[in-house]
Amino acid sequence: MQDEHFMRQWSAGHSQFSAGIAMVFARIARGLRSRMRGQSPIENTYEEPHETPLARKARLVMIAVIGGVTAGSGIAAVLLALAAMAPPAHGQPVTAIRTTVLPLA
Repeated sequence: MQDEHFMRQWSAGHSQFSAGIAMVFARIARGLRSRMRGQSPIENTYEEPHETPLARKARLVMIAVIGGVTAGSGIAAVLLALAAMAPPAHGQPVTAIRTTVLPLA
């Protein structure tokens, strides 16, 4: 029974498997052919890519937005930490349950 399932799955997926193997071998052969001709696929890899003015503006805006969000988050964290460390003022209620104001001595 298991052999029958295996053979059905093998038959169903064999054409896709064979096509994938053929594609891999074709890609390897293409690379070897270009290497034999002396062509290097990494000729212009390290050149600076050309950036359009619109792409430059978009990149700079994103840097500014990320910087603004980071600065705002940092300020909020510092203010929350300071508020957590600050003791309650004298004469003010400590919790919401205690609503009477203590007299100043």
